[in-house]
Amino acid sequence: METYFTEEVQHKFEIMYECDQARDASANLRGFLFQDLVAIEFLLEEDVQYVASEFLEDVDVAYNDGNFKVIQVKYYPKTRPNMKEIATDLYFQYLRFDLLNNNSHNQNKIKLKPQLVIYRDETVSKPDLAKMRSYIGTILSKKPTDLTDIELKLKSDISTQKKELQKEQVFSNWSYEQSVIDFLNDFEIIKKSNIEQLQSEIENKLEIIFQSYVVSELREQHRKILMGLAIIFIQGRYRTQPSGIEDILIRKKDFIDYIQNHITFHNDKSIVAYISALATEEYEMIISENDGLSKDQSLRLNIIYRNTIEWIVEYCSNLEGQFCIVNTLSTD
Repeated sequence: METYFTEEVQHKFEIMYECDQARDASANLRGFLFQDLVAIEFLLEEDVQYVASEFLEDVDVAYNDGNFKVIQVKYYPKTRPNMKEIATDLYFQYLRFDLLNNNSHNQNKIKLKPQLVIYRDETVSKPDLAKMRSYIGTILSKKPTDLTDIELKLKSDISTQKKELQKEQVFSNWSYEQSVIDFLNDFEIIKKSNIEQLQSEIENKLEIIFQSYVVSELREQHRKILMGLAIIFIQGRYRTQPSGIEDILIRKKDFIDYIQNHITFHNDKSIVAYISALATEEYEMIISENDGLSKDQSLRLNIIYRNTIEWIVEYCSNLEGQFCIVNTLSTD
């Protein structure tokens, strides 16, 4: 399992992440619930090794067979996605990994697969080669031959913190025709259900995986606990400042173990999970019933939601805090 993701490969990912950390990507947008649900859904796939949120892209997924997905996640019920920005962001990752992987012993094992996972009422199509040429602005006819010190050269190319300028610099120096063709062949657009349907689908999968823990007469409560535990585990990534790649990776085994250890009703973590699931359902309802929210409104709502979950995790993890929240809701 670990053979594919050697220290050499992880080093390449670290270089790409180091370059991305300082860019002006909207860090305030991290942790949108739809993105978290997508991450959970990938974690539940049988052959997944680990998932990372806010690493190279919104969600990155490493598989046991050496495939590695870099995924942009968009929830655009009515809004038209900016395909130029999305496609060039993903090609930026695809091209850099291709260049860094040039003389690697693992180049035939690790396969980077770019994806757009999106919920939108209308169909979204990926760009063709002519459109990608216009997006990139400049393409070399053949792959650059001098890749000596490519790590230092790529770091130099992204010395600016402005992401669009980073892409422009890398594309003008390194993009080549075959890489664009390969990118388009590998690029997939995956259409997802709306946020409420997606959560229900994930609850079904969680229930199947942890069926031995689900009591039939308490099925709905257990489904909420499972969903709440999954959300809390995923969102824990946003509450810590990573010091290295190991702090970013969400390993499937750790995810499964966490849920198994806290699913019982006689556990403060399961009570916190249940309350968190109720808060999540309210947030989903607001999102689903208000398709016309602006970007700023969605951002503020998401901050309120995340802070609410953090508050629940912090203050409801003991009996005193649980009594406090019950008395806040009702004096009965």
